[in-house]
Order: sequence, then structure tokens, then C-alpha cells
Amino acid sequence: MPPAIFARGRPAPSEGALRVAWQWRRPVDGGDDILDLVWEESGGPPVERPERKGFGSTVIERILRAQLSAKTEIDFAKDGLRVTCAIPSSRILPGSVTDGQPQASPASTLPPVDLSLIEGARILVLDDEWLVAEQYTNSLMGAGCSVVGPFNDLESAIESVESEQLDFAVVDFNIDGDEATPLLNLLEKRNVPFLVVSGYGSELRLASKLKERAFLAKPASPAAMLSRVAQAIRRRDG
Repeated sequence: MPPAIFARGRPAPSEGALRVAWQWRRPVDGGDDILDLVWEESGGPPVERPERKGFGSTVIERILRAQLSAKTEIDFAKDGLRVTCAIPSSRILPGSVTDGQPQASPASTLPPVDLSLIEGARILVLDDEWLVAEQYTNSLMGAGCSVVGPFNDLESAIESVESEQLDFAVVDFNIDGDEATPLLNLLEKRNVPFLVVSGYGSELRLASKLKERAFLAKPASPAAMLSRVAQAIRRRDG
């Protein structure tokens, strides 16, 4: 689906022209080569900047930044929408990383859990996959929780733990290549229970790092996450 549909929330006009271009460039200061992508519309009806940021703009800006370290710009120029994206070559991998991976367990296989246990709880969410973070956030809010975040980077999550009153945290262990251990240590120092949800490495390797910390392997459905959060809070409250 083209970015124009996302960005404006309606189908692209049939009249006008569209230019899609891409090229590689080497930064003058060295480092990774950059893939520059451009989506440029022209000759259509005048473009107006939307009053609020829509789902498409959020997808373009947040997902590409969180998962590809991309720099994006959306220009609602009157004579045509222009979207640019600069992606480091190190973040572009061939093939699918999900090939051969297990699928998330359906909710029907989970034991029944009383979700009233987590109603009203303030829960921090950290995951560098934006869509996963949003899924977990929506599920927690649907269960009556107040979500702090969601965050896609460690620094922001750590700042929030230091300043917010929290009841629980759902944390991805591998955040853009960095382990979330500093955050987990801070949560423990502040007596905030947490659940680590991650597909990082093997379960055996991760278990050795997490020791007795609560862990749920990815891919994990929102229902599985809710169940484990409720179980953990029930154990905490006795």
C-alpha cells in the first residue's frame, strides 16, 4: 500500500503523477552507506496538512525509526506530498527473519486468568518493534490498565522508571542490539515486578541471563502476555 494512502487516510487521487526513486550514498563522515528513498506526488489536487497525525504518518515515522534507524520526513507541500527516508545499510537484511520461527500460541490454549487482577495497574511497555509495542499497549488498556509508554528505546524507558510510579513492566530483552539488563536491574531496585518478552537467542541462553526473572518467549500473542502479567501480579499480591 503506498505511503500516500497511509499519510492522508484516503486513496491517492487518480490524476497527477507519482515518482518513486531510490539511491545509495556514502556519508562524508564515513560509516554505513545510506539508502535514500523518495515518494513524490505532483499534478494532483492541492495538499493540506492534516490537523492531527494519522496512522500512516505514525507508521512511517515510528516504525522506520524504531526498527530501521531511519530518518524520515513527510512534507505536505501544497503541490504534492513528498516522503523521504534514509536507511542505514546495516539495518537492511535479505530474506525474512521469521522463516522457520514458531508461531504464537492461540489464546484458546492459555489457562483462564482473572484479568481483574491487573485492572487499574500502571504498566510500562518497552519493545523496539513498534507494532508489537502497540499491540501490547492496546491489550493492556483494554484490560483496564494504564500504560506508561510504549517505549522503543532503553534510554526513554529508564528515564520513565526513574520518574514514574509503576506497578509492573513488560520488557523486550533485546532493544536494537542492546540488552535491557540495566533497565531490569533498575526495576528490581525499585521493587517493580516485570515480564521479559523476547525472541533473543535461545530460551536456554536467555534463561541463564535472566535467572529467576519471569520470561515469555516470542512470538507471543497479546493474550499470552496478558495471562502472564496477571499471573505475576497474582503471585506478587499473594
